[in-house]
Amino acid sequence: MTAFLENPKPSDSTLRIPKSSALIPVLVIDSPDKACRTISCLMECGIDSVELAWRTPHFLTTLQAVRKEFDQLQLGVGTILTPDQASIARDVGADFGLSPGINQPVIEAAQKLSWPFVPGVMTPSDISLAMANGCRLMKFFPAETSGGTAHLKVMTSPFLHLEPRFIVLGGITEQSCAAYLKIPTVTAIGGSWLAPTDDIDNHRWNLIAARTRSALAIIQQHRPQAT
Repeated sequence: MTAFLENPKPSDSTLRIPKSSALIPVLVIDSPDKACRTISCLMECGIDSVELAWRTPHFLTTLQAVRKEFDQLQLGVGTILTPDQASIARDVGADFGLSPGINQPVIEAAQKLSWPFVPGVMTPSDISLAMANGCRLMKFFPAETSGGTAHLKVMTSPFLHLEPRFIVLGGITEQSCAAYLKIPTVTAIGGSWLAPTDDIDNHRWNLIAARTRSALAIIQQHRPQAT
């Protein structure tokens, strides 16, 4: 219990999600050109933080191009599943990493690198393990299919005195995001609905921009300090 409360090796203490970054698009892109064009579109709308998901064959080439092109972007890498991936993403210049679940070797690797890492949680046991390993900022995933806002509220209630915070991902839409923003423990929301792969592949930048601006307007309504 003492180690749990003291949190001797926080893995997320250096990660600060700016209030302006309450909306984090998740991008699954296997082309540097498409990634840069998409991020340009998002940043023109007011986005300053994105997650690139490590799920494609040429991911590293894309990550390198994005980091070189957008040095002011808060760049996260998602689907970090191994310690090697954490090390590589950090060396390329990613500002933080995320995973879909709890992976203690990855948490430990991130701590050794002093690299902010956000593990995925879906149960009270997940939260206990994450916080025992120094992670107070967690990724609630998959949010919608695991019970949504009701589940998040009940699941986190035993831990509120320890000040957990959550990035909410997994099935979020424009219609559901407002409900999450009303929960004080939610730091940010995100998802792939803002820039789906089909729209990126077909260069539907107007649709991506319209979705992003609409979502940012919702955030402005519920979190006026965020934009």
